[in-house]
Amino acid sequence: SIVMEENLEKSLNSIFGLSFEPLQEASAQNTVVQTDIKGLIADAGRQFDNAQQELRRGNWAGYGAAMQKVEQLIKDLGAKAK
Repeated sequence: SIVMEENLEKSLNSIFGLSFEPLQEASAQNTVVQTDIKGLIADAGRQFDNAQQELRRGNWAGYGAAMQKVEQLIKDLGAKAK
């Protein structure tokens, strides 16, 4: 899917069809998965912001490490969404 939002976190929420407010008709298991996905999305957003800060500082090692974390979080999101 391709989406364009204000930031990575909002984009991932759009891709996975999530809003920041819990669904009222969700089952307990679905709510847990949705909460896990929201947590992963929030973590990915934070790591992406960290990567951008490291990039502005010229810290390529820090940027690379943060982007590796973003990549792993996105892979984890894909696995949870299945």
